[in-house]
Amino acid sequence: MNEINESYVVVKRVFTEVILDACFTAFRLPDRLLITISVLVGILHSTLSSNFSAYFVEMLVQKLEEKRTDENEQEIESNALQNGYLLIAYLCAMKVTSYKLLMDIFNSLMQSGRCLDLQLLVPLVKNLGFVLRKACPSELKDFVMSAIAKMEKHGSESSRAEAFTNILMIDLNAIKNNNASKICHYDPDLIDHFTKLLRSCLSGRTPEMPLAFGLMDILEASTKGRWWIVGSSYVVPVAGASKSGDLNQFNYSEDLLRLAKKNRMNTDLKRNIFCCILSAEDYLNAFEKLLKLNLSDKQEREIIHILFVCCLNEKTFNPFYGYLVQKFCSYNAKFVLTTQFALWDKLKILKTLKKTQIQNLSSLIAHLFGSLALPISVLKVINFVEIEETMTDFLKRLFTKFLNGFSTDVLRVFIFTLKMTINVATTVAEPCNECNWIDLIIMASRAKMGKGKKRAHRATSNVFAMFTQSQIQEFKEAFNMIDQNRNGFIDKADLLDMYASLGKEVGDEFIDEMINEAPGAINFTMFLTMFGEKMTGTDPEDVIRNAFQCFDEEGTGSISEHDLRTLLTTMGDRYTDDQVEELFKDAPIKDGMFNYVEFARMLKHGSEEKDESTITSFDGVAFEQIFSMIRHHMSQKESSDSRWFKSSKRNEGLEDGEFMPRR
Repeated sequence: MNEINESYVVVKRVFTEVILDACFTAFRLPDRLLITISVLVGILHSTLSSNFSAYFVEMLVQKLEEKRTDENEQEIESNALQNGYLLIAYLCAMKVTSYKLLMDIFNSLMQSGRCLDLQLLVPLVKNLGFVLRKACPSELKDFVMSAIAKMEKHGSESSRAEAFTNILMIDLNAIKNNNASKICHYDPDLIDHFTKLLRSCLSGRTPEMPLAFGLMDILEASTKGRWWIVGSSYVVPVAGASKSGDLNQFNYSEDLLRLAKKNRMNTDLKRNIFCCILSAEDYLNAFEKLLKLNLSDKQEREIIHILFVCCLNEKTFNPFYGYLVQKFCSYNAKFVLTTQFALWDKLKILKTLKKTQIQNLSSLIAHLFGSLALPISVLKVINFVEIEETMTDFLKRLFTKFLNGFSTDVLRVFIFTLKMTINVATTVAEPCNECNWIDLIIMASRAKMGKGKKRAHRATSNVFAMFTQSQIQEFKEAFNMIDQNRNGFIDKADLLDMYASLGKEVGDEFIDEMINEAPGAINFTMFLTMFGEKMTGTDPEDVIRNAFQCFDEEGTGSISEHDLRTLLTTMGDRYTDDQVEELFKDAPIKDGMFNYVEFARMLKHGSEEKDESTITSFDGVAFEQIFSMIRHHMSQKESSDSRWFKSSKRNEGLEDGEFMPRR
């Protein structure tokens, strides 16, 4: 490990020396060469480490300031200094350093007023002026106003300095007025081109944050420390203060930094957050330390993700992480959303997690549920219809820990939330009965999934997945028979012609009712959708079974064929023997017993062996006949069915299933 660290230091120093030697030459380097070097440093900044680029910039700035302030420097060194300062400017444009460093250099060169400094300032303003106008307009405005005022008041010390002053005045006024055409030899596309090149070289990798130090931070690094390096101490003396508590110190141990590297905290931001969390005395201390980092909104998202990583990598669940996440969620609602996204990320890779990680994750979410820091709606992404074994194990652990670990008041609030979600009256389960709770969660999920069914569905091609190819073909034949004018749509004229061909006269009101059942024009897709919605719109399977159980006193799941025949012919619509025989043709009858459990399953899922014929008989006619008898027996109001699906033999004189596909 020591050899690797030493090699890293050697490479860093050699790279810096080679680049600086190439820049500090007696002739002016092309801008494209300098910006290409800045792109290379930008790639290393985001892919290798920000410490690498920080060392490079620090050495470059120190060498430039040393040469610029040396009174013995020859005039020929101005080209070398221009190369160095332009390289810093392009590093700022490539987001390696913040614009604070460049603005500090602008102010430093302007305040001195020397001819050499004005000469160095001219190419910087020309090449980076409009970039700074977009990035930090307020700081640039202050600089332009102060520079113009200074040059108008004090003038220049020589004719050469006056020439540079005039050029600066022209360029600054052009930047102030947003007129790029006034600046000579300015290429506005140069920086944009290399910025896109850098982005393509990173190939989707998240760029590292720019180095936020300023000019004085670098010049005083030897005495005050380098605060931008994780693990390096940094002390800022406060005027009039003598207490050690007024010192801002960041000093992490080697063991902590090694642990951060082991957990793949590969950026300074992640390492800082990780070290703040693990070096804290308790969760409140960690919360305060993380707030003092003064992170941006985008950077603050890393806090929750790192807390999840730390929590899952513990051998056993540590409540410290639960309380810290809870604290952030109560501090600002944006952390609730970040926690939700972090949980969803873990649920996507749940299969790849170790057993201890699943246990820690379930304990963490149970804690957040119990503290009401996280709503139950975060589980809406789970498909409870096709739930997997790993997810089932996770949910059992989650709700077992939640039910056994929190007070009755919390559980009541939780139950109330679920009731509001599924909008049904539910009996409160005992805290120890985890199965009822899981059933309630499933009900909530299905209720949420079913909310969209109340809307008017538009006809889409998804309905074709509900039928087999042979069924679709027969529906197509039926559609073509009704579509008399062959225009691809069923309209009022088509229906009137069809009834006329059958020798039946129907009124306009009857036809209008049929047309109005469709939410739009009735093409084949809409025609098929209407049948599909009706076939999937029957009562739930358990409701169908419960209705038949009214006639099954012994609870065997079957009814005598003779008894069912008697009920059908004596109750409800009192069907004829021929109609009953047609009904029983594909019914699940064996040894004189009608299996209503299998019948309910066939209604909802179709028959395994004779799926197509079953759908026709049961969904089109049989289900309506049997349920009319059951509803009559239970003294319930008979519901009217769609004219497109209801058998109209008794009312209109048509054959059963006139609008159903032939089998």
